[in-house]
Amino acid sequence: MEQIIKIDSAGGINLPRDVVAALDLGAEDRLMVTCGPDAIVIKKVSSGTLEERFRKLSDRAGRQFEERHVTESDLAEAVAWSRK
Repeated sequence: MEQIIKIDSAGGINLPRDVVAALDLGAEDRLMVTCGPDAIVIKKVSSGTLEERFRKLSDRAGRQFEERHVTESDLAEAVAWSRK
């Protein structure tokens, strides 16, 4: 998703609503801003307890496994391969 936005007189920007919605951003969320010669990268910083962050990560991994039809035997095979 690409959009052109303007910088206000104080140097601030407003993120488009669809970007805020896509990233599920809220009033208390934190963003990390980095830049390069011709780019600005804005990344949502994970918040919450370590347990909450782990749960979100494991849920996301579980959904990806389901979408890709990864089985327990696939995982066992991958673990066996990595232990060689």
